[in-house]
Amino acid sequence: MLLRWYMRFYIWYRFLWNVSKLNLHLVPIHPDHCTGLAFHGKSAYAFGPILFAQGAMLGSVRSGDSLMFTPKMATAKRKALADYRQVGAGLRRQIRREMGSQCMASEDVRDPATSVTRSS
Repeated sequence: MLLRWYMRFYIWYRFLWNVSKLNLHLVPIHPDHCTGLAFHGKSAYAFGPILFAQGAMLGSVRSGDSLMFTPKMATAKRKALADYRQVGAGLRRQIRREMGSQCMASEDVRDPATSVTRSS
């Protein structure tokens, strides 16, 4: 069935190629607003369903190829998330140490949230 559609594509392509080589008298004020070549633009609607089906078929083949790597990709993701958690925890401890030592060094530093005054 797919070969028949490819044959139709080929025939349509050859037809358009031959039409493009003709010495056409194109009329800019033609009623179809396309100088008499409106049939060319509407041909995409005829080939749309088969192009969609072929794209879906090729997409499923590509996704089938990538499914082979899914376990390895999942393992790599889990390892990367664990590594990022360790890095984040280390940075969090370092920031708390630095912030804690700064707060201990200056006793009169107040929390900005408690020093907010209300204005009426």
